[in-house]
Amino acid sequence: MTFEIEEITWHQLPLDLQAQFYERAEKDSDSILKRAIEIYEKLKGLPEELRFCIKKFEFSEKDLSIAAIDGSKSMSISNRLGMKVAVLSAGALILKDNKREEKFKTYSIKEKQKFSDATVSYRISLLLSYLERKIALEMLNDVDYVLIDGSFYGFIYPLLRLKKEGLLSDKMKELLEQVFDLTSKLIDSKKVLAIVKRTRTRAIGAWIFLKKNDPRHVELLDRMILTFMMPERSVFDYRDLIKNGMGNAIQIYNQVSSLISKGELKDNIIEIAKEKAYEPFESLGLKTDHFDKLSRIHVKAYSDVATCEIEHPNLDIDELLKVVSIKDFFNPATGLPLVLDMVDNLVSLPSKFTEDYVKEIEARTIPKAMKDQIPLEVVKILFFNINPQKG
Repeated sequence: MTFEIEEITWHQLPLDLQAQFYERAEKDSDSILKRAIEIYEKLKGLPEELRFCIKKFEFSEKDLSIAAIDGSKSMSISNRLGMKVAVLSAGALILKDNKREEKFKTYSIKEKQKFSDATVSYRISLLLSYLERKIALEMLNDVDYVLIDGSFYGFIYPLLRLKKEGLLSDKMKELLEQVFDLTSKLIDSKKVLAIVKRTRTRAIGAWIFLKKNDPRHVELLDRMILTFMMPERSVFDYRDLIKNGMGNAIQIYNQVSSLISKGELKDNIIEIAKEKAYEPFESLGLKTDHFDKLSRIHVKAYSDVATCEIEHPNLDIDELLKVVSIKDFFNPATGLPLVLDMVDNLVSLPSKFTEDYVKEIEARTIPKAMKDQIPLEVVKILFFNINPQKG
């Protein structure tokens, strides 16, 4: 089926474009092969000490109740003359006592055209984080553990960029503080695990550099390194690798790798890295005590999938293993928690749904406007597409 879809997309292009892209694909393939050889040479030279942080486990028949929370937002903002419109959905899938339960929330955003798409996108993302955490908090008393999509504080970093651009409004700051408070409550519960799908963690390369003065691995994602090293049914605990009490050590080491990649090799690199790791919190006036409590593990459930990176509120490894060792907890096709993959499919919005939603608003507005004797032309102007070709 995948092959057929790919063939259809190629054949939609003019023949000359097809030929150029086939030629480009051949060149890109050569480039990727060269990159693969370089990476393999680095992976072959990994320190043996890393293997001591890997523990094997066996799948168990434990029966725990799990809720997974995820959300979805408009693929694109609908730009009409009178407004910008976007839609959001968030939901929970609960697996408990061999039964499943679903809960959903929806939200829509209508902004004036004076706001840029980028500014509106920041607000959409923050609102989605709010909805997801709100649902997660509601689930805490009903299940043993809750899974959320993405790191606990992933929502903060885009807001730092917004502040640097001078676009962080009081309204956005208030919403940020609400999301921050909800996140703190989730961490305090010690029942929430954050599944980091789009990981950029590079703490292992920093550890190798600081330990052995070898900078070759700082650009490799930890997920790549550990997918190569770890056998199936195994877990890697960062606390076995980085044992000092410096706060959120993983994020600090991640910044060390970033600094080394930029050629900033300084004697006080740890201090500089810590400042960078904590900058978003300090710049936005947010406390870091809950950020300091967080750690991470990687789990490789099956041999032919990548690892799953999980952020947790410094839970004991035995408690973490109690969860991740549950039979059928992970999806054999993705290596991610199966229940999270399921809820992701449930809440995902179709690519053209936002436009259909706007048409539904228009259809409901017109009769109301006619009843209130508002000129129909005025209503229609509001709904004119700014770029009809993209409509």
